[in-house]
Amino acid sequence: MKTSMKFGECLKILLTTFDISMNRLSKAINVDSSLVNRWIHGKRIPPLSTSYIDNISEYLSKYVLNSFQLKQLDDVFLKVCDNCREPLGNKEKIRLVLLETQGYSLECIKKNKKTDKINFLPNILELSNEDKIISGTKNVFNAAVQLLKSAAEQKHKQDNTIYISFNNDSDLLSAPSPKLIFCQNLLLKAIENGWKVLFLLRFNNNMVRTIRFINFAKPLILTGKLITYYFKEYDALSSGAEAVIIPDIGALACFLTKPYSGIDSALCFTNTYAIHILSSYFNALISSHSQPLITYYPEIRAKEYSRYLMKNEESIGSRYFNKYNIGLLLLPEGLYRRLLERSSVPKEEIHIALDYYKRRLSAFLLNVRHYEYKDIFFMESIRHLTKYHQLYFYYNSGIELMNVTVSEIIELLNNVISLLQCNANYHIALVQESKQNELFSSKFDCLVKERKAVFLEGYDSPKHTPRIRLSIEEPMLVKALEEYYKSIWGQIAPIHKDKEEIIRFFEHEIKILNDKR
Repeated sequence: MKTSMKFGECLKILLTTFDISMNRLSKAINVDSSLVNRWIHGKRIPPLSTSYIDNISEYLSKYVLNSFQLKQLDDVFLKVCDNCREPLGNKEKIRLVLLETQGYSLECIKKNKKTDKINFLPNILELSNEDKIISGTKNVFNAAVQLLKSAAEQKHKQDNTIYISFNNDSDLLSAPSPKLIFCQNLLLKAIENGWKVLFLLRFNNNMVRTIRFINFAKPLILTGKLITYYFKEYDALSSGAEAVIIPDIGALACFLTKPYSGIDSALCFTNTYAIHILSSYFNALISSHSQPLITYYPEIRAKEYSRYLMKNEESIGSRYFNKYNIGLLLLPEGLYRRLLERSSVPKEEIHIALDYYKRRLSAFLLNVRHYEYKDIFFMESIRHLTKYHQLYFYYNSGIELMNVTVSEIIELLNNVISLLQCNANYHIALVQESKQNELFSSKFDCLVKERKAVFLEGYDSPKHTPRIRLSIEEPMLVKALEEYYKSIWGQIAPIHKDKEEIIRFFEHEIKILNDKR
């Protein structure tokens, strides 16, 4: 994701963090102190062809002296370079944030030269013949599709964000599923061409609409290029207007003209000034009336994600969970400890991973006495475990495919049986992957904690570490997913979720394993 921090702001934060004055830095890198002052205040930007960035990075990296400074540096790094997955040293982190903010500042200068012209609007401006009024729901939808096609077919220019609003029950999400899938694919192609996609949402009690949005957004989430905001006030700005805006290509301002009619008319613009006005209005709404919906956790923030997940596990309430492989908390403690010691987890971090497991397990055992816990796992993963003796082993910062013995598999399955027998509120369903349940698939792990948060992990395949980790706290969406999960559970055949049937299945697998020994 591109940074929105400028070079001067970034340099100022770094100097404050390491307690280094402008004068001291200027002497260290052999420049006049007035130049550093102009950098800090945004009056000058270091040119790309100079060695200033390398020299600053080299000097500042010597003054990372304590954990507070490390945390401050990591916070700046995550804000500026949140798509970086590689472990980096302090010098390289400083260098990258300075390079990113340098590039952003230089890009802003270029963009301002262009937008300055736009800001000098005449009082009255004639629109071109290509700007039009569109009538009819079908025609409005087709116009939106044409804009998305244009974005999918060309590389982005300066502003690489596609803006789409979903504010009404009768918005673009109400289109038939095949059309939505077509739009979904166009957005994915646009993302491949360098675009980002920004959704502005208004939530209400319409759970069906909320789930339709989640299913529509799911493949976009996996790209890491989806940005989502929702209105902080649930009754705000529900006038029926919608927008699809693609800078340098076109914009649709969509309206409903009759109560409950759905979006049935639109103003379509290709005029540069009109697109600029609508995108500025869209950004003004985001700044003043909305807040981010999704919190992403790149690889460097995996442990932070795990800590937040653990915190929610420890809160009271029901929990609903879908995972391709058998869950972490179903492993008995002794087996978990042995696997941890055989894993690639550094020895100095084993006690942290073990503490994470114990705290989550303790919270599970405490809550399951009083609240509903339902897990959905995929039958294929159980068959893989018993046939190939391989277990997808989860810990606080990652996942690892490990070889296990027959005795260890039997130990695990016996523990699952024990948990089912001893906890009336705990249930497991074993299912085959189905295209009908779009949210619950082998490429997504989904945990819903009642009235608290939703956690999603996205995978290219179940054998890889998570490509995307995220959390969502918006209450209406959390509630919608609770209800959706219950609906999916109700659609599962009794033989695949009945507790006695599940226990018999595991007992049968244990018998087969014992016969092999």
